[in-house]
Amino acid sequence: MADEKEQQISWLTVVAAMLSGLWVLFAVGIGAYVVEVVVPQTYEYAYVMRDGVQVTHGEAARPLYDLIVPPAQSGRAAEFVRVGRFRPYIATHEQPRVEHRSPDGTSLMVSQQLTAPDQAFVKDAFDGQRWARRWFWLQVMAGYLAVVVLPPLFLFGAIRLGRRFIAETAEAPPPSPPTSAPPSA
Repeated sequence: MADEKEQQISWLTVVAAMLSGLWVLFAVGIGAYVVEVVVPQTYEYAYVMRDGVQVTHGEAARPLYDLIVPPAQSGRAAEFVRVGRFRPYIATHEQPRVEHRSPDGTSLMVSQQLTAPDQAFVKDAFDGQRWARRWFWLQVMAGYLAVVVLPPLFLFGAIRLGRRFIAETAEAPPPSPPTSAPPSA
């Protein structure tokens, strides 16, 4: 009876290993998709507006430097936002822009209305912040790795506990007869 239960547990272990392998392959595929499609995103520089300027659709037609503080002179760290996020902005989608590719796979859309020194400042700041962007995605992926690894670990832990329970509740073999006579006094 114990051998039959042990054989069932062995088959359960094989099936669990196959399912865990499929789970990990599926999760790796989803992770590769996230890294290739979601992580490389397009950003744009978040302009610092001049004091008292409220950007409306009519004012967005004014020259860019009438509305913003030049990036190199803003006195604060450059900030970048993903293109497509809702935020108050100058209509950069209407401005001619050039794409700057960062070594981490992200890209920056830089307005051609910026002067060459300001474009260089924005590009250098964007490249300098690439590790902060990577750290964010590493934190996201750490949670993802927990989702990938923990279910198979729990499954194998449950199988291990089942094996221990079966081994402890199995019928004990009959005691063996003594092989030698007890010493006489």
